[in-house]
Amino acid sequence: MSRQEEQSLRLAMPILPRGWVWARLEELCYSPQQDIVDGPFGSNLKASEYRTEGVPVIRLQNIRRNEFVRKNIKHVTLEKAEELGRHSFSRGDIVVTKLGDPLGKACIIPENMEWGIVVADVVRVRVAQDLISRKAVAYAINSEVVSKQLEGEIKGTTRPRVNLNHIRSLLVPLPPFNEQLRIVARVEELFTMLDAGVKYLETVKAQLKPYRQSVLKSGFEGKLTEEWRRTHRDELEPASNLLKRIREERMKNMAGKYEEFLPVDAVNLSELPEGWVWTRIGEVCETTSGGTPSRKNRRYFGGKIPWLKSGELEDGLVRSSEEHITEEGLESSSAKIVPKGAVLIALYGATVGRLGILEIDSAINQAICAILTPNDLDKRFLFWYLMSYRSSLLHARKGGAQPNISQEIVKNTVVPLAPLSEQSRIAEEIERHFAVIDETERTIANSLRQAEKLRQSILKRTFEGNLVPQDPSDESASVLLERIRSLRAQMEQNQKTTKRRKRNDPSQRRLM
Repeated sequence: MSRQEEQSLRLAMPILPRGWVWARLEELCYSPQQDIVDGPFGSNLKASEYRTEGVPVIRLQNIRRNEFVRKNIKHVTLEKAEELGRHSFSRGDIVVTKLGDPLGKACIIPENMEWGIVVADVVRVRVAQDLISRKAVAYAINSEVVSKQLEGEIKGTTRPRVNLNHIRSLLVPLPPFNEQLRIVARVEELFTMLDAGVKYLETVKAQLKPYRQSVLKSGFEGKLTEEWRRTHRDELEPASNLLKRIREERMKNMAGKYEEFLPVDAVNLSELPEGWVWTRIGEVCETTSGGTPSRKNRRYFGGKIPWLKSGELEDGLVRSSEEHITEEGLESSSAKIVPKGAVLIALYGATVGRLGILEIDSAINQAICAILTPNDLDKRFLFWYLMSYRSSLLHARKGGAQPNISQEIVKNTVVPLAPLSEQSRIAEEIERHFAVIDETERTIANSLRQAEKLRQSILKRTFEGNLVPQDPSDESASVLLERIRSLRAQMEQNQKTTKRRKRNDPSQRRLM
C-alpha cells in the first residue's frame, strides 16, 4: 500500500476516542519482517510430509474468529520443522488466515501448544507483548472495521485470498495499554456468557437427531397411537384382514404372476400391538425401476415428461424434476412413468437410501426403486417406516466400489402393517412431532446466527470506544507506538553494531 493510499484509508476510517490511534499491524511489532510471516510455499511443505506425531502444523481449518480449533492437527518431523524455522509459531502468537471466506480470521495460539509451523495460507503475528495486549489486537483484527479492509484487496474469484503485505498493512484501532486490558477483561466476560448459550443451543441441536429416531421408533411400536387405539378399538379393522384383501386383489390383477413370499419369522422382531401384523413390501406392493435415455441423442431430452434421478431425492415430497424427456426418449429406454403417490428410494450412488414421495407423474432412472402402494396401505406410513429402517437397509446393501440396495432387498424388507386408519394416524403424529423439531431447528439456527452477529456487535462497540469507560489518565496509544519505534530502532542499531564487530574481528574473518 502506498503512502497516499494509506493516508486516504486513514481519512476514511471512523474517528477514534481520545487517546486511541490507527496503527498498521506491522507498527505493533519490533521486527515486522520477522514478526509477521506466512507459511512456506507449497513445494517446501507437502501433504506427503505430514505425520500423525511430531511438531504441529497449523492450517486454515484450525483457525476461527477468536477460537483455536485443536482438531485434525497435522505434524511434521523435528528436522522438517527446524528446516522451516522462519515459518514457526510459539504459544501466545496471533495467527491470521489470508485465504477463504471470510478472510482475516484470527485467534491466539493456546498456552499449552509450545511451538509449530504455519502453512502458506496462514500468517503468524508476534506483537510487542510487553507494550501491546495480543488479545486486544486479535479482537481488533476480528472486528468488522478491520476485516472489511481486506475485502478491497481480494485476489482470485473461486478462492478469495490476500497476501502477506495486506496483513502487515492492516490498520488496527489501538487504545491506551490500560484500556486494552479493560477491554480484554470485558470482552472475555461477555464472550464467556455467549459461549455458554451457544454450547447449550448446540447440545439441544445434537439431541434433535436421536429424538427424530425416537419418534419414528415410538410410531412403529404403536406407542404414539396407544391412547388413540384404546379409544377407537371397536372401530379398527385388524391388519390381518387388510393383508388378506391386498393379497387377493394383487393375485386377481397380476393374472398368475403374483410372487409368493415366505411367512415372516417374527422371533427376532419387536412385539406388535394387537391388530397389527408383519409382512414384506413385495407382498403388499409392486416395485419397479426406470432407465436413462441415451445422452447421445438430443431428441430424447427437453420434452414434457418429468424424469427423476436418484440425486434429486431429499427425504421429502418430490414435486418437480431437474430434467424432462420426450416420448421418443421414454420409448427408446427402460425409463417408465411412475404414478403420483409412489414411494421412491435411491438404490445406489451418493444418495443411496434417500427417500421421497412422488407428487407428480414422472419417469425415473435406473437408480430409483418406486414402490406402488395399494389403497389399504398409507404411503406416508410406508415412507416414515422406511425412514426409521434406513440404517438396516444400508447395512443390507451389496457391492464393492459402489454398494447398492437391490430391488430384491426392497421387496423382502419386513414392515409392520397396522389397521388403515391407524396408519394414517401414525403418519400424522410423526409429522406433527417432526414439524415441532423442524421449527426448533430453525429457531436454533437463527439463534446461532444471532449469536455470531452479537459477537460482531460486541467487537464493534469495543473498537468504537463504547464497551468500557475511558480513563483520561491513561497514557495515549501514540506514546506506545513511539516507544515501540524507539525500541525497534535501538534493536536495529544493536544488530548493525553486532554485524560490524563480526566483520572487523580477525577470528570471525578467518572463519568466513
